[in-house]
Amino acid sequence: MASRAIEAVLPHGVHCVVTVDEPPADFTLLPTEKSAIARAVPKRQAHFMAGRHCARSALTAAGWPAHAIARSANGAPCWPAGVIGSICHCDGLAAAIVGQRSQYRGLGIDIEPIQPLSNATRDVVLTRAELAALPDDTTCMQWFCAKEALYKALAADGGEWLDFSDITLSPTGAGLTVTGTNLHSQKLLATTAPVVVTTHWQGVAAAIAWCGRHDSHPTMP
Repeated sequence: MASRAIEAVLPHGVHCVVTVDEPPADFTLLPTEKSAIARAVPKRQAHFMAGRHCARSALTAAGWPAHAIARSANGAPCWPAGVIGSICHCDGLAAAIVGQRSQYRGLGIDIEPIQPLSNATRDVVLTRAELAALPDDTTCMQWFCAKEALYKALAADGGEWLDFSDITLSPTGAGLTVTGTNLHSQKLLATTAPVVVTTHWQGVAAAIAWCGRHDSHPTMP
C-alpha cells in the first residue's frame, strides 16, 4: 500500500523505496556511513540504517550501483555523482527517492504518522491562511510533510532553508499551490518553481517535492 501510494505521485524519472520494517539482517552500513552515526543513540542508528537501506535500494531500482550515502556537514545525504535524492524516516517507516541531477535540482520526501497536532505546533507549522481553512488532522499532517519535503528540495544542491512561516499552501488540482509570505521566499520560489504533492495511506501522511532544471521538463504523474 505504501509503495503504491507514493508511486502514484512521483514525477517522471524519480524512483522511490519505502520500508515499514527493519532492513534485512544481512544489510550493513558502509564505513563512511558508520562513522556518521558512531556516537548516535540506538534509536537514531536504527532510523539511519533504515533510511540508508531505502536509499541504496532506490539507487539500484533506478539503475545506479549501490553506493555509500555519507552525511554532509549540515547533515544532508551525500549522493553519488549524477544523483539527487532525499531520505526520511519515522518510527517503523523509512523512505528514499532518487532522480537524475541533470533533470532535477532538488528532491524532497517526508512521511509522518497522522495524529492530532497540538495548538502550539499548529501555530508554528501553519500560517494564518492555512489555519483559516480549518484543516483536519490528515490535512494538517499532509501540509506538515509538504513543507518538510519542499524545504529539503529547495535546500538540495547548496540551496536555502526556509521556515514554516515563509510559505503558505493551498489545494489546487492534484497538488498544492505554494506561495511565499515574504519577499525573500517569493524570490526563491520564483527562481526554483517547486512542485509539491501529498498522499496518505493507513494512518500515514506523505509528501513529495521537486524543483526541475530550467532546461528539463519534469512532469506530474
